[in-house]
This record gives sequence, C-alpha cells and structure tokens, in this order.
Amino acid sequence: INAEYGVEEFLLPPECEYLQDMYVIGTQECTPHKREWEVTVQATLGPTHVLIRSESLGDIHLIVLVRREMIWIIRDVQSSTVACGAGGVMRNKGAVGIVLTIFGTSILFITAHLRAHASKVKERNFDAIRIANTLDFSRYNTKQETATEKEEINVDCTDKIDCAFWFGDLNYRVMCERDVAEKSIRNGILEPLILSDQLLDQLREKTAFKGFTEAPIRFPPTFKFDPGTSDYDTSNKQKSSKLD
Repeated sequence: INAEYGVEEFLLPPECEYLQDMYVIGTQECTPHKREWEVTVQATLGPTHVLIRSESLGDIHLIVLVRREMIWIIRDVQSSTVACGAGGVMRNKGAVGIVLTIFGTSILFITAHLRAHASKVKERNFDAIRIANTLDFSRYNTKQETATEKEEINVDCTDKIDCAFWFGDLNYRVMCERDVAEKSIRNGILEPLILSDQLLDQLREKTAFKGFTEAPIRFPPTFKFDPGTSDYDTSNKQKSSKLD
C-alpha cells in the first residue's frame, strides 16, 4: 500500500472478479492501532467475511478472515509468537503464526520480520530456523518429549502441518548493482534480479526454509521506495529487495 493504492485496491484489485474464500494478511512495522486496522479490513471486505483470529508481536501483526459460511468447517485455530530481537527477547524482530484445520487439512501461516542488512544472511537463516523450532501449537503436537527425560525438545513446527506458508519482511536482498537493477526494471526483465536474489540462493542451498518453494516471481522489487511515492530509494542507502 503506497501513495497510489489504498486498502480497497490492495484487497479488491480490479482483476479479481469475486471475493476470495480466505484472506490472510501479515504486516510488519505496522500501525500501533491494530484494532483500527482490523476494522478497516473487515469493513472493506464487508459482511460476507469474518475475522477468526488475530495475533501480534510488537509491530508484527497477522489476521485471518474467512467467508462467514466457512466458520463451521474450521477448527483447532491456534496462534503463537517468537521474538528474535536483541537477546532473543526484543519484539522488533520475530514471527507470528496462526494454524487452523479445514476438513482435516492443517494450514499454517507464518509472517516474520527478520534481521536487516545485506550481510546478515546467516543471521536471517538462523532466525528462520529458530522460529520454525519455537512456534508452539499444542493441538498439533509441535513439541515432543524425550524418551528418557520428560523434557520438551524443539521440532520444526512446519513438519507437523499439511500446508505451511511463510511471508513477511524477510529482508533478503537482491545483490546486483543499482544501475543493473534499474535497467532491468525499466525493461521489464526480471531475470538478472532473480539470479541475484539472496532468498532463492538459500532455498537452493537448503540452509533455511527447508521443504519450501517460492512461486514464480513476476513483479519488480517492492523495497525500498521514497516515502509516499512509487520511486525507488533515492537516498544514499539505495536498497533493493524482493521481499520487503
């Protein structure tokens, strides 16, 4: 959502002929008025949809809305959070997860805000692994006890779920020169950017997000814009990223 697009254009783009059955919206560095945001989203979708769960960790926020008639087929809705800021306790970085079951199929949504800066790839990978191992959904047995000691051990919560989705401000960068990025964007050629995408490198190397794949990327970088514009960052930082 920037200067050109509002909530309605974001949720109800012209190319969508009908409302979706489910809307899952994760935000990072979001407004502190989270209830107001939830009411705005609900009002935009109208009475056909209801909010079934919301959860937040600091400025990280996740909501799930579904068609009203679907509430009778959804069960075992749970949420969990993990802080990954300084000392592993600060809530400026971390993740929020919401899991639910529809007709016997469990679905997990994780929205995260990982560490910034191009050089922090290993730290982002570490936090992603820690999040997957720490999110706790008791109804889905995401914690296990050792055989000899009645102590809980961490397991990857996504291994216990049928379908899992990661999204958010993951902060992995596009590592190509600024002029190359700008030329590629102007020409509508994304391949040089995709080849320089840190996250795709980590997926290929299986250093984080094990078992996950990313859908084909058909959009230019979404970060960083000058405030209130669709112009890429003209400050001295001049960052570019696929996933912010």
